[in-house]
Amino acid sequence: MGKRDKRIIEEPEEPEEAGDVFEVEKILDKRVQHGRIQYSIRWKGFTADYDTWEDEDNVAGCPELVKEFESSREQEKKKSRKRKNVIVNDDQTAVESSSPPPTTKPSSSSSSTKTTKAATSTTTNTSTQQKTNHLIDDEEYIKNEYIKFGVPYIEGIGFENGHCVEEIIGCKPFGQDNTLFFFVKWRGQEKLSWVLNEILKHKEPLQLIEFYENRLKFGYKGQQS
Repeated sequence: MGKRDKRIIEEPEEPEEAGDVFEVEKILDKRVQHGRIQYSIRWKGFTADYDTWEDEDNVAGCPELVKEFESSREQEKKKSRKRKNVIVNDDQTAVESSSPPPTTKPSSSSSSTKTTKAATSTTTNTSTQQKTNHLIDDEEYIKNEYIKFGVPYIEGIGFENGHCVEEIIGCKPFGQDNTLFFFVKWRGQEKLSWVLNEILKHKEPLQLIEFYENRLKFGYKGQQS
């Protein structure tokens, strides 16, 4: 760890509320929960790990996606009913069709190759994750990132100092490539500070989703803004 910069940095002004659009990419499923219809939502820009169940009223802003999902669901039901109504008149045909096809046991060399590939993939992912965790908790690395984007850095607070996010206040782009930073209130701390989008997404993904949901604006392909 290098020598810390002892310069006093003025606390940045609070940004205006973000106007980001948290967009629905696809509707995946439907259920009834406590008497309310809910849809399983895939959010644009997020993986399946962040899929959420939303009440029917919350998806009223994307009727085309709802219509597309319901149409697809109805077609699947019709196909299922047709399969159940098939009557086999020929007993021999029924017996033959019910017989399972012969299975081919994979060779030991093939299984070994698949196992080796899976182990290599797991090792690579673990190594990358460990490197990411190290950089995010490295105060000097974080400080250099702030300097690179021209973002005020306040020493003594942040993830690198073991603090937890209490609330995300807003966000603002910095630098020539408009890299997104979030203005954060820390639990038990009076000062607020900026946090890089990638760091916040890694450390507090659920709070980040909650921040977007509070400013939610549904959209669908072809919708006029």
